[in-house]
Amino acid sequence: MCFYQSLNKITYPNFEIIVVDNASTKDDPQIIKQKFPGVVFVKNPINYGFAAGNNFGIMAARGKYVMLLNFDTEVTENFLEPLVDKLEEYPIFGAVSPKIRFFHTPDTIQYAGYTTMNPFTLRNFAIGSREVDNGQYDSDYETAYAHGAAMLVPMNVIKKIGMMSYSFFLYYEEADWCERIKRAGFRICYVHNSLVYHKESISTGKLSPMKIYYLNRNRIIFMRRNILV
Repeated sequence: MCFYQSLNKITYPNFEIIVVDNASTKDDPQIIKQKFPGVVFVKNPINYGFAAGNNFGIMAARGKYVMLLNFDTEVTENFLEPLVDKLEEYPIFGAVSPKIRFFHTPDTIQYAGYTTMNPFTLRNFAIGSREVDNGQYDSDYETAYAHGAAMLVPMNVIKKIGMMSYSFFLYYEEADWCERIKRAGFRICYVHNSLVYHKESISTGKLSPMKIYYLNRNRIIFMRRNILV
């Protein structure tokens, strides 16, 4: 089942799907529109990066909430209801994320919340990462950061704090966004009974020069924006 097919099976009654093409080079993005004519399709002339790609989608959205989903995710059919319910019941939360498991090892957790950022190393850790899911994180709780691959944010919060910063291009942008959400007086929540699968490999893999560059570059930018204040 692909990303779009999993979205078409969700049970939430009122939603729109917005697809942002960030200047794809490998495939013809028009295929998406042809196969799934109901989607709102946004095509960027150049690759503006992760933050800007999400921002273009947000600008096209008409709903009360915006669900950011990576293309390499697959959702469960009832994943959206617990996230919306949490935000409806507790307006103090400015962003929520589901439990995320690895797609290729579906019993293994990738994300059940995040630890706080170490102010010296500017690194943090995903709670439950690489643990077999035996229900040990089956409760909702406040967490330091939402996960950029799957996070639901109220539109009124976005209007208050603004969209993701274009400064980052790749990595640390959702952490920076969460810091701004928290500074505005909101909190971040992990919602255990919402489940999304992420096709990111469970193994660390090799770091490409581009990844190493942006991780280190953006760590400094994040520190200047959020630590040295």
